[in-house]
Amino acid sequence: MKKAAEALELLLRSISEDCYFNVVSFGGHHDSLFPKSQLYSEESLSEAINLAQTMSADYGGTEVYKALKWTFENSRNDMPTTVFLITDGEVWNVNPIVELIRINEEKKNSDLRLFSLGIGDAVSHHLVESVARTGKGYAQFVTNSERMDKKVIGMLKNALKPPIKDYEITWTDNNFLESTKDKEPDMKQDINFTSDNVSSSTSDIFIDFKVQQVPYFIPPIYPGVRFIVYCILEKNIEPCKVITLKATSQDGPMKLDIPLDPVTLQVGVGGAKRHRQILRDDDDAPRELSKLLEKQQVEQLPQLDAPQELSKLPENQRVEQLSKLEELGILPENQQVE
Repeated sequence: MKKAAEALELLLRSISEDCYFNVVSFGGHHDSLFPKSQLYSEESLSEAINLAQTMSADYGGTEVYKALKWTFENSRNDMPTTVFLITDGEVWNVNPIVELIRINEEKKNSDLRLFSLGIGDAVSHHLVESVARTGKGYAQFVTNSERMDKKVIGMLKNALKPPIKDYEITWTDNNFLESTKDKEPDMKQDINFTSDNVSSSTSDIFIDFKVQQVPYFIPPIYPGVRFIVYCILEKNIEPCKVITLKATSQDGPMKLDIPLDPVTLQVGVGGAKRHRQILRDDDDAPRELSKLLEKQQVEQLPQLDAPQELSKLPENQRVEQLSKLEELGILPENQQVE
């Protein structure tokens, strides 16, 4: 608890004077320093510093969900919001917490970010990493004996920068990835309500991924924080010698050209397995794929009775589509690629 209080005091002394802030303490219950966020001033800072210096571990438990729920409900709607979660405890109900953050991040239209700091050996790494990833921030960890000044101040500096969103990478001269995102569904003839011929083409639900990027939707990128994005191209597609990263900030469009030395890889079975593992390792892949399918107004793959539908396809098409499902890491357990 002492280390968490020190981290809080360090954050409080480092925020800029034009910020509104609040402190929510949590355990088995939660309390807020102010009913609403207050403008940074000598008076409000003094109250917050006093809280940090007198804080003790008398709350019992680690009830993060209710504290975050209150924070989101009472945040200001007229400016971007950044939440710092500082915890040294273990939490079991991670999934509801992550879902709560996801819902509120979407409500705020990317104007909500959450950064997390895990302290000590007993902290829940799963919680700290999951909430930061969902909250479009990033996570840091410190031990009980480690100096945390550099990590905490670095996190605060990145958090105070305006949000950057709409990241996009151009991997090839023909940006197949972007064309897949923007593809409009084909207009089809209306079906008569009394018609018995109400069937959909199984092939409509499959997407031709010539360029497979993981993560599909790029999260915010911060200075000093490593970010890795994978791209798998079909062997007949040439990558650019310079890939381009584009994004949008409140000041306008942003662009970064990154020279690339393409290397042709001979991918055998082992390589294919590694590529599938890349896709499986991306925790947001199912939701991202679902978003892509919704854009194209087709059924989500998890709702598909794959064994029955795929059996209707010709053999060569069935094998091809099963391979695509396997590459995406969503091949049904009772299906195999032959």
